[in-house]
Amino acid sequence: VKSGVVSSTAPCAVAVTSLAVLGSGVSSGAVSVSKGSTLQLGTSLSSSDGSVVTWWSDGSHVAVTGTGNVVGLSAGTDTVTVTVNGKKATVKVTVTA
Repeated sequence: VKSGVVSSTAPCAVAVTSLAVLGSGVSSGAVSVSKGSTLQLGTSLSSSDGSVVTWWSDGSHVAVTGTGNVVGLSAGTDTVTVTVNGKKATVKVTVTA
């Protein structure tokens, strides 16, 4: 090797993934739950790597825990949102009487 700069390049694969809300009954971005019942939602991205996962609702018809557990409180529809690693997904949750 002669004196000078040695450089090397190698291909790098970057995985681009999208975030989706998953759960029993979730279809086309919507799901129903009966008043007083519980529904467990999840995401298409894993949080096992220590990522921060945040769940919330935009209304008062459901309560949402930090683990995606949704409880129907009163009849109506709320949008439940989850964020993971800066990605966001939503699902419309309709509470039936």
